[in-house]
Amino acid sequence: MAATSWDASIAEVLASEGAYVNHPRDPGGPTNMGVTLAVFRVWRGDYRLGPQDLRNISEHDARSLYRDLYWNACHCDELPHGVDHQVFDMAVNAGVRRSSLQLQDVVGADPDGVIGPRTLARVALFPDKVPMIIDGLEREHEAHYRSLRTFNTFGKGWLARLARRTALARELLREA
Repeated sequence: MAATSWDASIAEVLASEGAYVNHPRDPGGPTNMGVTLAVFRVWRGDYRLGPQDLRNISEHDARSLYRDLYWNACHCDELPHGVDHQVFDMAVNAGVRRSSLQLQDVVGADPDGVIGPRTLARVALFPDKVPMIIDGLEREHEAHYRSLRTFNTFGKGWLARLARRTALARELLREA
């Protein structure tokens, strides 16, 4: 995919995620720009890092982390415009495995939670049906959010993010 998909996607993710938070009902714990302390420690390879280190993460580092651990892990450069953004943003919000499983479900790929050659081959079978993939992912994402025990606390925000995610996916597809 062209760099424009990445640029638009990361801009939307960073806007959605915001600054440092440590909400008591959020099982992710301390988070800055959407990066949890646990993920930050893994990415840096330093398990001694604490909340203050996370508070000080630069936007450059957050972008690099997202590229390494989410965009590349989901092979977003190999996905159609729009689908790449949906898969990436959901991976950031709910995990690479969950986002991968949802894409696999929508395209009828073996559900192993890893986007690899078999999943990409299934996606490639639908070149004229990318809008259907986008719609299917929207339904999967909404069902996941509604199934979470913290939906009453965070659901309104998640559904608003889902609406923005889907709108950007459709825009990226139109622009491709």
